[in-house]
Amino acid sequence: MLYSKILFWTSLAHNILGPNKNPADVIQQGMFFNLFTEGFELSPNLSEVYELALAYYESRILTKKELLKSSAYFVKVDGVFTNHFYICTGDPVKIPEYSSSRLKLFFINNQFRTGYSTHGLFPYRGKFHPQMIKALINIMGIKHGETILDPMMGSGTVPVEASLMGINSIGIDSSPFCRFMAQVKCDSLNINPICLNDLLKRYEKNFLAFNSCSKKFNDQKDVFFKNNFFPESVDKEKIFNLVFLAFLDSEGYAQRSKQKSHLEHFKSILERYFTVVNKILAVENHLKLEPLIQISYKVMPERLILKTIVLMGSFFLHPIVLPSTI
Repeated sequence: MLYSKILFWTSLAHNILGPNKNPADVIQQGMFFNLFTEGFELSPNLSEVYELALAYYESRILTKKELLKSSAYFVKVDGVFTNHFYICTGDPVKIPEYSSSRLKLFFINNQFRTGYSTHGLFPYRGKFHPQMIKALINIMGIKHGETILDPMMGSGTVPVEASLMGINSIGIDSSPFCRFMAQVKCDSLNINPICLNDLLKRYEKNFLAFNSCSKKFNDQKDVFFKNNFFPESVDKEKIFNLVFLAFLDSEGYAQRSKQKSHLEHFKSILERYFTVVNKILAVENHLKLEPLIQISYKVMPERLILKTIVLMGSFFLHPIVLPSTI
C-alpha cells in the first residue's frame, strides 16, 4: 500500500511539474500546491490518497461552473461556495446529549464525508463514502438528466447522490430491507415537512402502536394511518416509511446501548431524522435543487442485464447511459 502511494505521488508530480524539478522543492511546496491551481479550496479533513486523486481528476475534468454545482471535494471555487458546501454545513446530524464524546467527534469529523444529506439516516456498515460516489459520477461524465444503474445499491448511496445531482438512477438489491432503506433515503429528499412537528409530539403513541401489533409491515402501516391524520398535500406513505425506519433504527440502538430505554432511543432518533429532512429541504430551496424520483427493483429486469455487465466492466471507460424511459 505504501509503495503504491509513493508511485502515485511520484508519477503525478512528474506529470505536473516535469522531470527536472528538484524533489526537495516539490516536497516543501506541498501536495496542494502541485495538484491544484489557485482558487480551489478542499473540504476539511480530506487526507486520503484516493480522495486527493479524485479531487484532482474533478478539477481537471469539470468546468468551474460544474465544480460549483456538482463537485464532491471542494467547498470553494474562486471564492464562491459550492453546492456541496451548503449541503454539508450546519449540524451534520442531531444526536442525543448523552452520546459519548467519541461519537459526537465522529459525526463532526465526517460532516463532509458520511454525515450529510440523508445518508446518515440509518447506520449501514461497509457502504461507500457518498462524496466518493459523487466524484466517480463526475469523472465518468454522467450529466444532469441522464441515468445511472446500481445493481447492488445496498443503503442507497448512489441513488441519493444521483438524485441530488439531477441524475436519474435505478437501484437493484436482493435485500428487502436495503430496498426499503434506500427508498426512504431518496424519498426523504423531498418530503413535505408540514406534519413532522406534530408527529414528534406523538412519538410515544406511535411507539406503543408499533410495539403492540404484529411485526408485519402492512399491519404496522395500517396502525400508523389509523393513529395519525395527514392533509392531502402530504405523501403519507413517505412519512410512514421514514417514521418506521426510525423505529427499526431505535430497536438496534436499544439492543446495543442500555443507557436509555427503547422509547427514549426512538424519540431521539425520530428527532434526528426529522432534523435531516428539514435541513436538506432548506438547502434544496436555497440552491433551487429538485431531487429526482429514483426507482428500485428487487431483482434485475432481464432487459437491463446485458447493459449492467457492460457498465460494471467499463467503469472508467465511456459510461453506459440508460434511456430515461425505462
